[in-house]
This record gives sequence, C-alpha cells and structure tokens, in this order.
Amino acid sequence: LKAVIGILKARGGSVAVGTEDVTRKPSFERVAAGIGYVPQGRMIFPYLTVEENILTGVESTDDNTIPKYINETFPVLRDMRRRKGGNLSGGQQQRVAIARALAGSPRLLLADEPTGNLDSLMARQVLDLLESINENGTTIVMVTHDPRGAAYADRVVFLADGALVGEILEPTADSVLERMKEIGVAGGKPTPHLSIVEKAPPPLPSSSPTETGDNAPRADRALLL
Repeated sequence: LKAVIGILKARGGSVAVGTEDVTRKPSFERVAAGIGYVPQGRMIFPYLTVEENILTGVESTDDNTIPKYINETFPVLRDMRRRKGGNLSGGQQQRVAIARALAGSPRLLLADEPTGNLDSLMARQVLDLLESINENGTTIVMVTHDPRGAAYADRVVFLADGALVGEILEPTADSVLERMKEIGVAGGKPTPHLSIVEKAPPPLPSSSPTETGDNAPRADRALLL
C-alpha cells in the first residue's frame, strides 16, 4: 500500500488512477488523483483537535470546514470535534484517520491494518464502517491479518514474499484461516500476506501494472492480510 500511495518507491509495474499514470508522482498528487490512505497505527496528530486532523485531508475549502458528508458519516466525531487527537480512544482515533482519508473524496481508499490493536467489538465497528463506506461507492483495499475481517470481502488473494500463492472466492473466516494454515504458520501466526478483493477480476501476474479508477476492473472492497 505504501508503494501505491507513493511513500515507498515501486520496484516494478505501475500505478494508474483511471487514465492517469501516477507511478512517478509524489503522494500528494496521488491523493489529488483520487487515492486516500489510512496508515497503520492511525498516525493522527495528537495535539490537533479532531476537526483540525480531518481538515489536514482537505486540500482547500472556502470556509475551512469539514465537508458535510464527513459529518453525516461520522456523527460521533462531529460531537467531539474540539477534542485533542491524543485524548481519543484507539477506535475513535481510527475513525479520525478514516475520516481524514475520506475528506478528499477518494475513489480508492487504502487501509493498512485498520483493526490493529483494537478490541473485537471496536474492530467490528470499524469493519462495519468500512463496509458502509464501500456501499456508498468507494473502492476499499485493506491490509489485515484478521480472518474475520477477510470474511467481509468477496475474493481473497494470498501473497507470500511478493508472489501470488492462492485465492478464495466468497471467503469465510474459517476458510481463510484454514488456507493460512495450509500456506504456513510460524510462531502461531501466518507467514504470508493475503489480499482480499471484492468484485474483482482474476488475479494479475506479479509483473502486471496496478490500475485503479475508471480503467481498472472494479474492486469494491479489498483486504490484504
């Protein structure tokens, strides 16, 4: 995901949003092209208020206010907009990170371990939130090691050492966990990474370009484990 958003340099292939090739563009231009990013660990600003944190995801507004659809999607954050980011719970901080990424109206939302370090109830609430965002038309690619999160997708693609090693259509938590065990477990944890993509085409070879947007086959919800 860091290569897609431009934090890390891609070692091969390309990244495109619609007809626009953004492979060589900096992160802020990729965001402007329609990619949103929720980093692992949330990475919100602890000394900024909720409102100020969300506004960092908006390039510019006439009245310097949070877009209406963000307030409608996150009513709890609207009520605590004056609170400092560092005074929020982990789940609240995750909502702020997601709201910040959505503030720029992305076509593609990248979410890196969004349920990490959250209890099971809060993790489910975050996954339900992402599902709702997806149903409203935003493509989501998510990285996670949680088979329960994987069950939210329609297609799971397993990756190990940068190579595709398997996939599951219409996954369940049990089927994902079983495949993870088949691929290999070290220290009780799966060694490979997995990607889960909803309503996606057959897997591309590892050397193929990565496309997002209008020219890419629609992947409505994706999770990478």
